Amino acid sequence: MFELIIFVLLIALIHTIGEIIYKIGSKNYFLSSNKLSFRSMIGFFFQKLVVISLSLSLISRIMFGFAIQNANFSVAPAIYLAFNILLSQVGGYFFFSEEITKTQFVGFISVTIGIFLIGGTVI
Repeated sequence: MFELIIFVLLIALIHTIGEIIYKIGSKNYFLSSNKLSFRSMIGFFFQKLVVISLSLSLISRIMFGFAIQNANFSVAPAIYLAFNILLSQVGGYFFFSEEITKTQFVGFISVTIGIFLIGGTVI
């Protein structure tokens, strides 16, 4: 079931890319908007970056549905969340210059080990 781990990694990657695009789009939108109103909120959801982000999130959710249909329900979500944590840390570091503390790095290593331990039950 090594294919499952690769498939779930792909799902998490698509989801994380969508979240990065969403953060970029929302940051640019709300910085340029000086007042929050219902009209500005509706306008936000029709921004190109937000539409792309929401589309990627929808695609990742549909793909995740396929993953949990073909795997142990206790395994696929755990691997997905672990990959999501790792990819969010890496994305924050590279795209937003977010610092990774020593404690976060230890957590990063722990999550990586956890993926192998949980994934080992399906391989």
